[in-house]
Amino acid sequence: MIRITALFFTLFFLCSATFAGQVDTKDSTSTEPVLSDSAKEVRETRRVELLGKLKESSAYIYTHPTSADTLFNPYQINRNTFARDDYFNWTEILRGQGEFVPVFYSPQFHFNRALWRGYTIPLSGRSNSLLTGPATIEQRSASFEPIQVETLTLHSDGTVKPSLFPQTRISPQLFLVMENGLFDGNSLELRVMRNLTRNLSLGIFSSYRDLKRDDFTHFAGGMSGFYRGITALDTANLSFSGRNPLSTNHITTVQMQWKKNATVNVKGHYEDLTNDQIEDYPHFYMGPTSDYDSVWYNRNDYNSTLNASTEIPLSDKVSLELESEMSKRVYRERPLSTQLIHKDSVRNGDQRYLAGGSKISIAPSTSDTFSFRTAANQYVTTHTNSSVSEIFRTDFYGENQYSSPNRPLTIHASAGASFLNRDDSTEFYPCGSIEARITPGSFAFEGWGKYDLVPLVVNYDSLLVPHDGFIGDYFRGTGVRATAAKNKLSFTAGYSLVQAIDSVTIQKYWQSYISPYGNPTNVLTLTPSFGEWHGISLSSSFNIADEKPYLKSTSRLDFHVNKNDRTRHFYTSILLNYWSERDSISYAGRTDWGRPVIDLGTKFTAEIKSFRLFMKMDNILNRNNSYVPGYYMPGLIFRWGFAWTITG
Repeated sequence: MIRITALFFTLFFLCSATFAGQVDTKDSTSTEPVLSDSAKEVRETRRVELLGKLKESSAYIYTHPTSADTLFNPYQINRNTFARDDYFNWTEILRGQGEFVPVFYSPQFHFNRALWRGYTIPLSGRSNSLLTGPATIEQRSASFEPIQVETLTLHSDGTVKPSLFPQTRISPQLFLVMENGLFDGNSLELRVMRNLTRNLSLGIFSSYRDLKRDDFTHFAGGMSGFYRGITALDTANLSFSGRNPLSTNHITTVQMQWKKNATVNVKGHYEDLTNDQIEDYPHFYMGPTSDYDSVWYNRNDYNSTLNASTEIPLSDKVSLELESEMSKRVYRERPLSTQLIHKDSVRNGDQRYLAGGSKISIAPSTSDTFSFRTAANQYVTTHTNSSVSEIFRTDFYGENQYSSPNRPLTIHASAGASFLNRDDSTEFYPCGSIEARITPGSFAFEGWGKYDLVPLVVNYDSLLVPHDGFIGDYFRGTGVRATAAKNKLSFTAGYSLVQAIDSVTIQKYWQSYISPYGNPTNVLTLTPSFGEWHGISLSSSFNIADEKPYLKSTSRLDFHVNKNDRTRHFYTSILLNYWSERDSISYAGRTDWGRPVIDLGTKFTAEIKSFRLFMKMDNILNRNNSYVPGYYMPGLIFRWGFAWTITG
C-alpha cells in the first residue's frame, strides 16, 4: 500500500510540473521568417487569445444537457457526460445506457462487468485495434479504463468503440478523482494530458482501487433494529453480516501521440490486480473432519503491454494502418484456508502475446470506403500443470463502409476468415457481419447480423477444465434497434437473437467458471427516457429475456438545481437495479443465490466550475443482493469523494 501510494503522489508531482511552462506551439524543425515588430505583436496577441479560449473551454469540462436524447444518448457517451455522473468504472457508467446490465462481484472488483442486453458472453472482441488482444479472462472486460476515453460509441450489435485521445490540441490538464467509503474502500483516478510540442502529445492515466478483506456486521449502532422494524421489507433477506473479498487494482497507462501528416501512437500499459475468489470443493478435499463446502483463493494478475500503431495517408484516397503489440500476463492463486491441502492448491501460469496487423483503406468517393486488413496473433500459455500450449491466429478480412451523400443511410459490411493453429492442427473459420443504420429526421432504425467467433480465452488452469476438442467457438446473431427522440421524450426499442454458443465456452469467461445465470437466446430491450423538465429527468431500461431472470432493469431519476447557472450545479439522483428470480443453483454450500436483486441507491453532488463534491449511498434497503453465485454485495454502503480538473 505504501509503495503504491508513493507511486501515485510521485506521478502527481511529476505531472503537475507539466503546467510550469506554456505549450510550445512552434515546430522545432521549421525555420521562422523574419517579422517586423508590429507583425510579431499581432501574432503574439493572437496566440494569447487562442490559448485563453482553449483554457476557458477546458475550465467547464462538465456538460449539462437538457433534452432526453442527449441526456440518455443510446449511441455515444462523451467523457464530459460520464465524468459529470461521478462514476469511474464501466459497470456503473454503462448501467445507465439502457442496453447494458450491470453485474457486481463486490463494489471494487476488477471483474465487475456490464453485459450487453444481459448476454453472459462477449459478442465482440477489441473494437479499437487491428489485433485480437490477449486471450485471458481479465481481458474480457474493457481493455481501456474510463479515465482514458474521450468518447465512447455504442453500436447496435453491442460493439463499444472508444476514442482514446483528443483530436484537437490539448490544453495542459490534470483530472483527479478521490473516493472513500465504508469497509475501508477507496479509489484514486488520475488523468494528465498536454501537448509537448506542436505535434507531440502526452497522456498519463492511472487508476487505483482498493477494498479490504473483511468480515463485516451491521448489528452495532441499531442498524439491524431499524431495518427489522420496517415491515415492508423482506427481513429474511436483509444483510446484517458477511464477507467483503479483497480487491486491489492498480492500472497505469502512458501514451504518446505524434500527429502531423501521419499519426503515431505508442502506449505502455500495466495492471497489478489482486482479488479474492471463492471456489466450490467437495468435502473429501478438505479432510475427513471438515464440513467446508468452499474455499477462498487469493488471485494475483500482473499484466504488462507495449503497443505501437500508426496511420499514414498514402494519397487523398488511400491510407495505411499498422499496429504491433507484445504483452506478458502472469497469474497466481493460493488458498486462504490452511485446511485445503491437495496438490493443486497453489496455481501459477503465464501467457505471452505477440501480434502484428495492417489495414489498407481506399476511398474512391467521399461516401464509399473499401479496406482490407490482416493480423497475426501468437499466444503461448504456461498452464498450472506446467504444460505449455501455443496457439496461432491469423485473420483476413475485407470491409466496406458506405454512407449516402446526405448521410441518412450508412452500411458497414465485412467478410473474411480466421485460421487457428494448435499442435500442428489448423482450423478454418469463415466469418462475416453487416450493420446498417437509417436516420430520417428524429427517428433512427438499425439492423445487424453476425456469424463470427467469440473472443478467444485460453485457460490457465488446465487441471480444473481440460482443453477442449476445439479452439474457436462460433455464434450466430441478428438484431434491430429503433430510436425516436424529440425534445423531452426519447424511446429506444431493440431485439436480438443470439444462438449456437456452447455452455462450456461461456463458463470460461467467468471467475471459477460460474456465470450469474443461463445465457439467453432472445432479448427484447425497451428504454423510455424523459427530461429535462424543471430540472427533473427520468430514464428506465427493461431487458426481457427467454431465460431466468426474465426481467433485468435499471432506472434513474435526477433532480438538477441551478441548471441555467454557468458555474454552480447541484444534483440528486436515485438509481435502481432489479433482477427477477433466477434458477436455483447450489454453490459454495448454499442454494439461495437465485433470489431477486433489488439494489436501490442515491447520489448527491455539488459542482462549482471544475470541482465536484459527491456522496453516494448504495443498497439503501440493506438487502443480501447476489449478482454472481458465491458473492454477496455488502449491505448499506456510503461513499464520498471529489473530482477536480486543473487546467494550465
